[in-house]
Amino acid sequence: MILPFIIWLLCFQLLPGSKSLRNIVEALVLGCAVPIGVLSRVIVGGNLNRNLMAAAVMGLACAVAVLLAAMFPEVTIHWFH
Repeated sequence: MILPFIIWLLCFQLLPGSKSLRNIVEALVLGCAVPIGVLSRVIVGGNLNRNLMAAAVMGLACAVAVLLAAMFPEVTIHWFH
């Protein structure tokens, strides 16, 4: 499940905006979304077509990656107030 992270990284670099490495928290959020997708595959089990379920989980994880990169604001850190 590295494809969502690759898509997030491409969107992070290509989308207009002033994001920096402080936005690495987006990758952590995406890292939490991936196990949820895998857990849904385990819960559903053999009730659905395995290939269809795998494609759906991958598609949703990639959609979450694009949404994170597009909608998450720039994270600012103020060292001294």
